[in-house]
Amino acid sequence: CWDTGLVDQMKRTPSFPYSVISNYPPSGGPSIKRDWPASSSSERFPGALCGCRFEGAGGRHKTVRLLETGRRPGPNIDKRVPQRSAFVAAGFFIAHGSIVDNVPFDPFMPYLFMGEEIALSIRFWTSGYDIYGPAVDVLRHEYVRKESPKFWESVTMIFSNGMIHNRLTDLIIPRVQILLGFDEGAGDPSRIKPQSILTMADRYSVGTKRSVEDFVETMGFDLEKMIQRMPEWCEKPGISAA
Repeated sequence: CWDTGLVDQMKRTPSFPYSVISNYPPSGGPSIKRDWPASSSSERFPGALCGCRFEGAGGRHKTVRLLETGRRPGPNIDKRVPQRSAFVAAGFFIAHGSIVDNVPFDPFMPYLFMGEEIALSIRFWTSGYDIYGPAVDVLRHEYVRKESPKFWESVTMIFSNGMIHNRLTDLIIPRVQILLGFDEGAGDPSRIKPQSILTMADRYSVGTKRSVEDFVETMGFDLEKMIQRMPEWCEKPGISAA
């Protein structure tokens, strides 16, 4: 079963219960009738989230978009054990229930899509949770769905304004930027306007178990240039040390 299988994977991680398993699941949908390969088969090693790029947030601000990563594991790793990854996907992750108390979800980021994942990643990691890609993919996701409305289109329908989603994202994204410390979020928070964007920001900020500086270095960020170099330990588990 998918749920017990994920719990078993999580318990195999060396940092359990302080572990999060996440990736962008492989593509699939209800029209696919064939059985999935067994976990012991030679199906590809599951992907992870090792890279990202900075891009526009719908206005004058920048956000961070995560990138799916194919992995090239070393020959001697135990493929039953999830390998460390860099980032968390908002659409699929599993963690110990303690994460709800230790890293409460921020209710002050309405309608945010591109930016939620880097916020989750840095908050989880600095709170002491290690991030892993799954050892076995247990679900798939139907991407694109051209015939179906997306959530940002529903926002447009509610507000009857074709640009409202981009404007809301551009307004809210500095709340994400202050977590990582880039663009308008670098330096003095008093520069962020309106200041209401930072409502209860301390309550939903980064953790205290690890530093933001260590996160930036470990995940390969250059915040001045707003670039990220994919860490080799993530792309090639078992070859380079984490």
